[in-house]
Amino acid sequence: MSGNLVKNNKDKSSFKTIPNSMVTYLKFNLKNETYQNKNFRKAVSNAINTKQLANQILADGSSTLTGFIPPKFVKNSATGKDFRSEGGDLSQPDKAKVSKFWKAAQKELGKKNITIQLLIDDEDWQKTTGEYIQSQLEKNLPGVKVSLRSLPQQQELALVAGGKFQMVLAQWGPDYQDPNTYLANFTSGHPVGFDNKTYDAYMNAANG
Repeated sequence: MSGNLVKNNKDKSSFKTIPNSMVTYLKFNLKNETYQNKNFRKAVSNAINTKQLANQILADGSSTLTGFIPPKFVKNSATGKDFRSEGGDLSQPDKAKVSKFWKAAQKELGKKNITIQLLIDDEDWQKTTGEYIQSQLEKNLPGVKVSLRSLPQQQELALVAGGKFQMVLAQWGPDYQDPNTYLANFTSGHPVGFDNKTYDAYMNAANG
């Protein structure tokens, strides 16, 4: 449901809000030198005002996330505590840190100016979100130019599956009630290019 529909109907007695555990995030292609740079990824992450994006741009009931596993999804069976609250806030944009990360990335990459492509599908909310991210990055990271590439969803998903993207506005919803349904996306061999033996070992231990 679009933000305008929510705004126009939220005060009606028939309007119901049903929370879900779908997460939206930026997926970087780590096979690309620019996105391999940790400071660049931190600069991008901290440059986007996610509260404004959720509350004012989308305005459809979306909420900000502080980790890839959303709140109220699953509890620790041993403690009874929510997985997200127990894991803590892992990601909270801090505008004060943007300049630090961006300058470090420029130095490490040996570039003052970087052009990046953000892949989105052709849904209205993706266009709105993509344009907001584009404006935030170009405003808060001097020297960054963001181009948007919009494709029908099936074409977009095919490119992502083949690893033929730079940065994509991605979504993931759970298939079953366990954090693994999210975390397994980042084990070695996935198109994102994040291959980490330590991470794989933790995932294998958790599965066991």
